[in-house]
Amino acid sequence: MSEVIVHEPAPLGQQIEFAKALAPSGLLPREYQQNPANLLFALQYADALDVKPIHAITSIHVINGKPSASAELIASVVRRAGHKLRVTADDQEATAVLIRADDQGFEYTATWDLKRAQTAGLTSNPTWKKFPAAMLRSRAITEVCRMGASDALYGVTHTPDELGGEFTDAPEAAPSKPAGPTTKVSRKRKDPAPVAETKGQDDLRAAIAETGEVPSEAQLRKMFAVLKENGLEGRDEALGYVSSVIGRDIESRSELTRPEISKVLDSFTPAPEEN
Repeated sequence: MSEVIVHEPAPLGQQIEFAKALAPSGLLPREYQQNPANLLFALQYADALDVKPIHAITSIHVINGKPSASAELIASVVRRAGHKLRVTADDQEATAVLIRADDQGFEYTATWDLKRAQTAGLTSNPTWKKFPAAMLRSRAITEVCRMGASDALYGVTHTPDELGGEFTDAPEAAPSKPAGPTTKVSRKRKDPAPVAETKGQDDLRAAIAETGEVPSEAQLRKMFAVLKENGLEGRDEALGYVSSVIGRDIESRSELTRPEISKVLDSFTPAPEEN
Protein backbone atom coordinates (compact mmCIF):
# COMPACT_ATOMS: atom_id res chain seq x y z
CA MET A 1 0.00 0.00 0.00
CA SER A 2 1.37 3.40 -0.97
CA GLU A 3 1.65 6.06 1.69
CA VAL A 4 -0.31 9.29 1.45
CA ILE A 5 2.07 12.24 1.24
CA VAL A 6 0.79 15.16 3.27
CA HIS A 7 1.95 18.63 2.30
CA GLU A 8 3.69 20.35 5.20
CA PRO A 9 4.12 24.13 4.81
CA ALA A 10 7.59 25.46 5.61
CA PRO A 11 7.87 27.27 8.95
CA LEU A 12 7.29 31.02 8.70
CA GLY A 13 10.90 31.77 9.64
CA GLN A 14 12.19 29.67 6.75
CA GLN A 15 9.79 31.35 4.34
CA ILE A 16 11.00 34.79 5.46
CA GLU A 17 14.64 33.83 4.89
CA PHE A 18 13.76 32.29 1.53
CA ALA A 19 11.97 35.50 0.49
CA LYS A 20 14.94 37.64 1.55
CA ALA A 21 17.35 35.45 -0.41
CA LEU A 22 15.29 35.60 -3.62
CA ALA A 23 14.26 39.27 -3.52
CA PRO A 24 17.45 40.61 -5.22
CA SER A 25 16.96 38.35 -8.25
CA GLY A 26 16.42 39.97 -11.62
CA LEU A 27 14.66 36.80 -12.81
CA LEU A 28 11.65 37.47 -10.60
CA PRO A 29 8.48 39.18 -11.84
CA ARG A 30 8.77 42.94 -11.31
CA GLU A 31 6.46 43.15 -8.31
CA TYR A 32 8.65 40.73 -6.36
CA GLN A 33 12.08 42.19 -7.12
CA GLN A 34 13.64 43.75 -4.00
CA ASN A 35 10.36 43.11 -2.16
CA PRO A 36 10.60 40.21 0.32
CA ALA A 37 7.18 41.07 1.77
CA ASN A 38 5.46 40.49 -1.59
CA LEU A 39 7.42 37.27 -2.00
CA LEU A 40 6.27 36.10 1.42
CA PHE A 41 2.70 36.86 0.37
CA ALA A 42 3.14 34.61 -2.69
CA LEU A 43 4.63 31.84 -0.55
CA GLN A 44 1.62 31.98 1.76
CA TYR A 45 -0.65 31.57 -1.27
CA ALA A 46 1.47 28.65 -2.43
CA ASP A 47 0.66 26.93 0.86
CA ALA A 48 -3.05 27.78 0.55
CA LEU A 49 -3.24 26.41 -3.00
CA ASP A 50 -0.89 23.51 -2.19
CA VAL A 51 1.47 24.34 -5.07
CA LYS A 52 5.24 24.57 -5.14
CA PRO A 53 6.68 27.98 -4.17
CA ILE A 54 8.24 28.52 -7.60
CA HIS A 55 4.81 28.11 -9.21
CA ALA A 56 3.30 30.75 -6.96
CA ILE A 57 6.18 33.16 -7.54
CA THR A 58 5.96 32.88 -11.32
CA SER A 59 2.17 32.62 -11.62
CA ILE A 60 0.62 34.75 -8.85
CA HIS A 61 0.65 38.53 -9.20
CA VAL A 62 -0.86 41.21 -6.96
CA ILE A 63 -2.76 43.93 -8.84
CA ASN A 64 -4.06 46.81 -6.73
CA GLY A 65 -3.90 44.65 -3.63
CA LYS A 66 -5.82 41.75 -5.20
CA PRO A 67 -4.11 38.44 -5.98
CA SER A 68 -4.28 37.21 -9.56
CA ALA A 69 -2.96 34.10 -11.28
CA SER A 70 -2.37 32.76 -14.75
CA ALA A 71 -5.27 30.90 -16.33
CA GLU A 72 -3.09 27.79 -16.48
CA LEU A 73 -2.49 27.82 -12.72
CA ILE A 74 -6.20 28.38 -12.06
CA ALA A 75 -7.07 25.46 -14.35
CA SER A 76 -4.45 23.25 -12.70
CA VAL A 77 -5.73 23.94 -9.18
CA VAL A 78 -9.34 23.30 -10.21
CA ARG A 79 -8.49 20.01 -11.91
CA ARG A 80 -6.42 18.90 -8.94
CA ALA A 81 -9.49 19.50 -6.76
CA GLY A 82 -11.17 16.73 -8.77
CA HIS A 83 -13.29 18.82 -11.11
CA LYS A 84 -13.37 18.26 -14.89
CA LEU A 85 -12.44 21.16 -17.15
CA ARG A 86 -12.77 21.00 -20.93
CA VAL A 87 -11.71 23.80 -23.25
CA THR A 88 -12.08 24.42 -26.98
CA ALA A 89 -10.52 27.50 -28.53
CA ASP A 90 -9.43 29.16 -31.76
CA ASP A 91 -8.69 32.75 -32.73
CA GLN A 92 -12.41 33.57 -32.95
CA GLU A 93 -14.00 31.90 -29.93
CA ALA A 94 -13.20 29.92 -26.78
CA THR A 95 -15.54 27.81 -24.67
CA ALA A 96 -14.76 26.28 -21.28
CA VAL A 97 -16.96 23.68 -19.58
CA LEU A 98 -16.57 22.72 -15.92
CA ILE A 99 -18.17 19.72 -14.21
CA ARG A 100 -17.83 19.57 -10.44
CA ALA A 101 -16.74 16.31 -8.84
CA ASP A 102 -19.62 16.54 -6.36
CA ASP A 103 -22.30 17.50 -8.93
CA GLN A 104 -21.57 15.71 -12.18
CA GLY A 105 -25.05 16.19 -13.54
CA PHE A 106 -24.56 19.92 -14.12
CA GLU A 107 -22.22 21.76 -16.48
CA TYR A 108 -20.91 25.28 -15.99
CA THR A 109 -20.16 26.92 -19.35
CA ALA A 110 -18.36 30.13 -20.29
CA THR A 111 -17.85 31.37 -23.85
CA TRP A 112 -15.74 34.27 -25.03
CA ASP A 113 -15.63 35.42 -28.65
CA LEU A 114 -14.08 38.44 -30.34
CA LYS A 115 -17.39 40.32 -30.34
CA ARG A 116 -17.68 39.98 -26.57
CA ALA A 117 -14.05 40.99 -26.14
CA GLN A 118 -14.63 44.03 -28.33
CA THR A 119 -17.68 45.03 -26.29
CA ALA A 120 -15.56 44.76 -23.15
CA GLY A 121 -12.98 47.10 -24.71
CA LEU A 122 -10.24 44.46 -24.82
CA THR A 123 -9.40 44.09 -28.49
CA SER A 124 -7.46 47.35 -28.73
CA ASN A 125 -4.86 45.85 -26.40
CA PRO A 126 -1.73 44.85 -28.40
CA THR A 127 -1.58 41.44 -26.73
CA TRP A 128 -5.16 40.71 -27.75
CA LYS A 129 -4.40 41.74 -31.33
CA LYS A 130 -1.38 39.43 -31.55
CA PHE A 131 -2.66 36.41 -29.61
CA PRO A 132 -6.49 36.37 -29.65
CA ALA A 133 -6.79 32.59 -29.20
CA ALA A 134 -4.67 32.53 -26.04
CA MET A 135 -6.48 35.53 -24.55
CA LEU A 136 -9.97 34.20 -25.34
CA ARG A 137 -9.01 30.85 -23.84
CA SER A 138 -7.71 32.54 -20.71
CA ARG A 139 -10.94 34.51 -20.22
CA ALA A 140 -13.14 31.45 -20.72
CA ILE A 141 -11.15 29.35 -18.25
CA THR A 142 -11.09 31.92 -15.46
CA GLU A 143 -14.76 32.79 -15.86
CA VAL A 144 -15.98 29.20 -15.72
CA CYS A 145 -13.71 28.41 -12.76
CA ARG A 146 -15.13 31.39 -10.86
CA MET A 147 -18.63 30.20 -11.68
CA GLY A 148 -18.22 26.59 -10.64
CA ALA A 149 -15.14 26.11 -8.47
CA SER A 150 -14.27 29.33 -6.66
CA ASP A 151 -14.01 27.35 -3.41
CA ALA A 152 -10.85 25.66 -4.74
CA LEU A 153 -9.09 28.93 -5.55
CA TYR A 154 -8.87 30.69 -2.16
CA GLY A 155 -9.59 34.10 -3.64
CA VAL A 156 -7.20 33.84 -6.60
CA THR A 157 -9.97 34.02 -9.19
CA HIS A 158 -8.72 36.56 -11.74
CA THR A 159 -5.85 36.85 -14.20
CA PRO A 160 -3.62 39.96 -14.33
CA ASP A 161 -5.30 40.89 -17.62
CA GLU A 162 -8.74 40.94 -15.98
CA LEU A 163 -7.54 43.25 -13.20
CA GLY A 164 -5.92 45.70 -15.59
CA GLY A 165 -2.47 44.48 -14.71
CA GLU A 166 -0.96 43.75 -18.10
CA PHE A 167 2.81 43.97 -18.22
CA THR A 168 3.42 47.59 -19.23
CA ASP A 169 7.08 47.38 -18.16
CA ALA A 170 8.07 44.98 -20.93
CA PRO A 171 11.44 45.74 -22.58
CA GLU A 172 9.91 47.08 -25.79
CA ALA A 173 7.84 49.60 -23.81
CA ALA A 174 10.86 51.15 -22.09
CA PRO A 175 12.01 54.61 -23.29
CA SER A 176 14.89 54.30 -25.73
CA LYS A 177 17.06 57.16 -24.44
CA PRO A 178 17.63 55.98 -20.84
CA ALA A 179 18.60 52.53 -22.10
CA GLY A 180 22.10 53.65 -23.14
CA PRO A 181 23.34 54.96 -19.77
CA THR A 182 21.83 52.00 -17.96
CA THR A 183 23.78 49.60 -20.14
CA LYS A 184 27.05 51.53 -19.64
CA VAL A 185 26.71 51.51 -15.87
CA SER A 186 26.18 47.76 -15.95
CA ARG A 187 29.35 47.21 -17.99
CA LYS A 188 31.51 49.31 -15.67
CA ARG A 189 30.30 47.39 -12.61
CA LYS A 190 30.32 50.56 -10.50
CA ASP A 191 27.01 49.81 -8.87
CA PRO A 192 27.10 46.96 -6.30
CA ALA A 193 23.50 46.02 -7.13
CA PRO A 194 24.44 43.50 -9.87
CA VAL A 195 26.31 41.43 -7.25
CA ALA A 196 23.19 41.07 -5.10
CA GLU A 197 21.12 40.39 -8.19
CA THR A 198 23.46 37.59 -9.26
CA LYS A 199 23.12 35.92 -5.86
CA GLY A 200 19.34 36.17 -6.10
CA GLN A 201 19.38 34.67 -9.58
CA ASP A 202 21.52 31.80 -8.35
CA ASP A 203 19.07 31.21 -5.49
CA LEU A 204 16.12 31.22 -7.88
CA ARG A 205 17.82 28.81 -10.27
CA ALA A 206 18.61 26.57 -7.32
CA ALA A 207 14.96 26.71 -6.23
CA ILE A 208 13.83 25.72 -9.73
CA ALA A 209 16.43 22.96 -9.83
CA GLU A 210 15.15 21.52 -6.56
CA THR A 211 11.70 21.11 -8.09
CA GLY A 212 13.18 19.14 -10.99
CA GLU A 213 11.58 21.56 -13.46
CA VAL A 214 14.63 23.02 -15.19
CA PRO A 215 13.95 22.62 -18.94
CA SER A 216 16.40 20.70 -21.09
CA GLU A 217 18.06 22.20 -24.16
CA ALA A 218 16.00 19.82 -26.29
CA GLN A 219 12.75 21.19 -24.84
CA LEU A 220 13.86 24.77 -25.41
CA ARG A 221 14.87 24.01 -29.01
CA LYS A 222 11.53 22.31 -29.64
CA MET A 223 9.60 25.28 -28.24
CA PHE A 224 11.43 27.82 -30.40
CA ALA A 225 11.07 25.57 -33.45
CA VAL A 226 7.30 25.44 -32.92
CA LEU A 227 7.18 29.20 -32.41
CA LYS A 228 9.08 29.69 -35.67
CA GLU A 229 6.77 27.30 -37.52
CA ASN A 230 3.85 29.45 -36.40
CA GLY A 231 5.37 32.70 -37.64
CA LEU A 232 6.87 33.88 -34.33
CA GLU A 233 10.46 34.27 -35.49
CA GLY A 234 11.50 37.57 -33.90
CA ARG A 235 12.87 37.44 -30.35
CA ASP A 236 10.51 40.10 -28.95
CA GLU A 237 7.50 38.61 -30.72
CA ALA A 238 8.31 35.07 -29.53
CA LEU A 239 8.90 36.10 -25.92
CA GLY A 240 5.78 38.26 -26.04
CA TYR A 241 3.68 35.27 -27.05
CA VAL A 242 5.29 33.06 -24.40
CA SER A 243 4.58 35.73 -21.77
CA SER A 244 0.91 35.87 -22.76
CA VAL A 245 0.55 32.09 -22.48
CA ILE A 246 2.27 31.61 -19.12
CA GLY A 247 0.76 34.75 -17.59
CA ARG A 248 3.95 36.63 -16.69
CA ASP A 249 6.51 38.80 -18.43
CA ILE A 250 9.86 37.21 -19.31
CA GLU A 251 12.98 38.66 -20.90
CA SER A 252 14.96 35.45 -21.42
CA ARG A 253 14.38 31.76 -21.99
CA SER A 254 16.39 31.07 -18.82
CA GLU A 255 13.39 32.29 -16.80
CA LEU A 256 11.16 29.43 -18.00
CA THR A 257 10.30 26.26 -16.12
CA ARG A 258 9.54 22.91 -17.72
CA PRO A 259 5.75 23.13 -17.08
CA GLU A 260 5.70 26.59 -18.69
CA ILE A 261 7.33 25.26 -21.85
CA SER A 262 4.68 22.53 -21.93
CA LYS A 263 1.98 25.22 -21.71
CA VAL A 264 3.46 27.04 -24.69
CA LEU A 265 3.63 23.86 -26.77
CA ASP A 266 0.09 22.91 -25.74
CA SER A 267 -1.18 26.32 -26.87
CA PHE A 268 -0.46 25.30 -30.48
CA THR A 269 -2.22 21.95 -30.14
CA PRO A 270 -5.96 21.84 -30.85
CA ALA A 271 -7.64 20.53 -27.71
CA PRO A 272 -11.34 19.73 -28.16
CA GLU A 273 -11.31 18.21 -24.68
CA GLU A 274 -9.03 18.83 -21.72
CA ASN A 275 -9.54 16.48 -18.79
